Amino acid sequence: MKKAGLLIAFFALAACAGAQEPGKDLRARCRALLDSITEKARAISDTQNMRAAGDMEKLAAALETVDKTLAGFTPESVLSAARAAALKRNLARFRKAVRLFYNAAEGNYPENPSELVPDYLEKIPALELPEHPLSSGVVVLRDIKGGKIDPYIKDTGKWLYIYSPGAPLDGKVVIDCKHKDKTGKPWFEY
Repeated sequence: MKKAGLLIAFFALAACAGAQEPGKDLRARCRALLDSITEKARAISDTQNMRAAGDMEKLAAALETVDKTLAGFTPESVLSAARAAALKRNLARFRKAVRLFYNAAEGNYPENPSELVPDYLEKIPALELPEHPLSSGVVVLRDIKGGKIDPYIKDTGKWLYIYSPGAPLDGKVVIDCKHKDKTGKPWFEY
């Protein structure tokens, strides 16, 4: 029965998060769902099936904890976190494709990231930064010196790829953005 209760809680939260009620934030929708479940639990307790009522009370208690956890969250903040996670996944995919190319090309990085398509990437992943327009563009830097990326960041909101054989940054992929994420870390430092 514990698994069933967790499953019900999962679907309840998914329904809550997926509900589209204009003017209500995620916390309000979850609060309304919690109230509805609590009311149903009380109705069940009035019947002869006391065990089911107990399970509903446990579910309501679990959702109360979730409700407290969600305090302060809004659909916008959840969406922002999801976009940041997608951005980091795209960066990881891009970097992995560069490493795979490097291994297959016997220690040579691609001169241009377009060489990764379609064998290593279906397409250059899009960057969806809050401070810049959506872009799949890539700025390629060649023949750079030094081992620090900071001087080359121009805040274009595009990918920055370095092709400079023999340089410490050769084959490096970063996000060309000086803005900071919610933790205060500049995007180019990922």
